[in-house]
Amino acid sequence: MTKPIILYFNVVNPEKYNQFYDILKLNKQTIIFLDGDIGSGKTTFVKSFSKKFSNQNIHSPTFSLINEYITPKFKIFHYDLYRINSTQELFEIGVDNYFMQDGLHFIEWARKYTNFLPHPDYKIQFHNYNPYRILKITDYVKQR
Repeated sequence: MTKPIILYFNVVNPEKYNQFYDILKLNKQTIIFLDGDIGSGKTTFVKSFSKKFSNQNIHSPTFSLINEYITPKFKIFHYDLYRINSTQELFEIGVDNYFMQDGLHFIEWARKYTNFLPHPDYKIQFHNYNPYRILKITDYVKQR
C-alpha cells in the first residue's frame, strides 16, 4: 500500500478556499474530514467551496449537526460532530444513512469518531496563524 500524498497551502484569504475545487478529485461520493480548532476556518471552507456550485447560504451545522444542500452538480452534506458525545448519539442522528447517499460529505471534528466513519478521500487540517491559515491536505485518493 502506498502512502497518501500530503500537500501544504498557505491561505491569506479564506474566501479563496474555492480554489481547492481544482485540486481535489471529486467523485459522486467524496468524503472530506475537516480538522482544526474552533474558528480555524472549517465552515468557511465549506461555504467558499460550495459557492463553486451554488449561491445557497451555507450555515454552520453546530446545532443542527448535519446540513444538507442540493446544488446543480452535487448534493452537499455538512456535518459537525463537535457536540456528539458518544457513538450511540452518532448513530441516533442517522449518520450511517447519510453516508449511503452520493454527494460531497464534509465532516467537521471527524477525529472523534474515525473508527465509525467511512475512510476519507481527503483529510484537511486547518492551522490558524493570524492573518494566515496553513492547510495540510492529506490525499488518500491518489494513493489508490
